[in-house]
Amino acid sequence: MGECIHLLEVRIPLFVVPDSTDRTAPLERAEVFPLNPPVDDPRIPGAAVSAAVKWANDELDNIPDLIAPYFGGSALETPIRTSHRAIVASYRRLPSQRLALKIHSATAARANDPTRIADPAIDADEWDVAERHGLRHVMQALTLIGSVAVIDATASELHARHTANGVEIAAVCGSTHSICMRAFSILARSTYSPILFVSRDDNNAAVMPRELESFADPRPNAGVTFTDSSALLSKARNSTKDQYEAFIMELLDVRDKRII
Repeated sequence: MGECIHLLEVRIPLFVVPDSTDRTAPLERAEVFPLNPPVDDPRIPGAAVSAAVKWANDELDNIPDLIAPYFGGSALETPIRTSHRAIVASYRRLPSQRLALKIHSATAARANDPTRIADPAIDADEWDVAERHGLRHVMQALTLIGSVAVIDATASELHARHTANGVEIAAVCGSTHSICMRAFSILARSTYSPILFVSRDDNNAAVMPRELESFADPRPNAGVTFTDSSALLSKARNSTKDQYEAFIMELLDVRDKRII
């Protein structure tokens, strides 16, 4: 996505043995260097760069602007802008495996796939629309929440963590809220912390009461609060900063798992 130097070794076909004994990749030592050494970017480390890091950082360069169309001139404009920069910066620096896990778990189609493999980054070269929507949903949800609450996206088990009370934040994007809820039931098994779950369907529609009726806490006696991206955005647009902060803090006030 910019000026850089690619260094790699190519194995000439003449010296490749065309049978099962020669399984070495034709390209070796693929490394990327900045054209100007002071440039600091995870995609040009002066060494090999993983496909997950390259893909995610390219996508983070093109996250749709949330501020201009919805918050220009509002009291939340500066907090949201500051939050967005912090969240994007933290995701840029995540190790490839943790970054891949976060993208995988934000994409309902991947999380619900019964044939999914243990390594979520193994198919990073094939990531496309579904993964893009998942990452963008995470960025928007965390930006809105982080504008009025302190959250940490680097030391979290799911997509971010509210540092004050240890509530994990999970954001899942899918074709319907029901599919997102199914994916969340799998994701929730990876933590014992209380969770704020933010769902988003293809049309960014608000969740219906009948959909919530079928939403059961996947872990007995554990705390989960549910909201959707439409509610987060609508509340931010129609509230004062204090009102929105109260709304978010109420969402993050999740009861912990009961100890018997």
